[in-house]
Amino acid sequence: MIITLFLNLLIFGLVIFGIKRIFSKSNRHLQKEGGVRRFFQMGLLFGLAIISAVGVTGLLGRAFPIGTILNEDRGNLALQSSFTVVGVPLFLIIANWARKSIRQDAEELQTLAWNLYLTGISIFSLILVINAQTSLYDGLFKGAAIRGEHLSQLIVWGAFWYFHFTQHKKIEPSTNALGEQLIGSAIGVGFSFIGLLTIFSALISKIFTFDGKTLIVSNSDPLTDGLITLAIGAPIWVIYWIRTAKKQFKDSLWYGYVLLVGVGGGLLATLTALSFTLYWILVWFFGEVKTTAAIHFSDLTQTIGTSLAAGIVLIYHRQLLHETADSTRSDIRRVYEYVISAIGLASAAGGVTLILVSII
Repeated sequence: MIITLFLNLLIFGLVIFGIKRIFSKSNRHLQKEGGVRRFFQMGLLFGLAIISAVGVTGLLGRAFPIGTILNEDRGNLALQSSFTVVGVPLFLIIANWARKSIRQDAEELQTLAWNLYLTGISIFSLILVINAQTSLYDGLFKGAAIRGEHLSQLIVWGAFWYFHFTQHKKIEPSTNALGEQLIGSAIGVGFSFIGLLTIFSALISKIFTFDGKTLIVSNSDPLTDGLITLAIGAPIWVIYWIRTAKKQFKDSLWYGYVLLVGVGGGLLATLTALSFTLYWILVWFFGEVKTTAAIHFSDLTQTIGTSLAAGIVLIYHRQLLHETADSTRSDIRRVYEYVISAIGLASAAGGVTLILVSII
């Protein structure tokens, strides 16, 4: 699951960087001698970084006397030892080679290869940090097993993420790091959205089905899952969006994220959730219902929770767009109107289609 998520994000990042570099002035630097060397150098550095971190994580996890320690698993022990002994020295050698290249030519920092490396390793590290946090939170609040590898994964990959994230922020112009920041912002807002809708759904469910015996937070309570997900996503969103991407230069890529992810995604999720909510209500009053109200409206908590969470996402990004856009009817304003109109048209067409099908 982690690798699949990373590959999808990597493809998304490649598309972002490809479009940005095609139309950016720094693309001329890629035509200079050494382009093949850069991609070979950064690709080798990326692979060795992962190998080294995997090896160190495995060995460090065995040092923590928490949970089950697989000391008898000699195959994994040999693999982790090999990754550490071979990977770490080679990683340091290639990293030193890259550092010397940057010292000889400062424009190396503006190349596509260097930015792809920083973005790839930062996002990959972030995903593994999220995975470690989830395992640790499940162990602390839901009674799941905690192992030493979870703690070592958080430490090692957290250090990798912090180092590469800070290195990317130092690059000038800072807009070169915008691709990574927007991907991280999307991850943060996605986890926060899921956490909020789970919390809202759990609270609504408790209000209408509370029997006075169930604790507000328990091992099997969805509210616990929502709080854990929000606790993971909110800090990521604050770091990548509030403290970085929000303050960057407002170019087409920045507005594209706000329009498509924030406004478009929030509006689409809100309309979908409200449509299902209205559907269940209309079926109850005008349809043929053969179950009790509790069973019929059991999914209503999810749709209401989704509409509330998506509404928060929509309102925030819509207000942000109005604050940054010009008072005149600029291109950004036109694109915003087109996006909203397209979503409304698609929703209306779907509704009319369902009505005609019902009549026929």
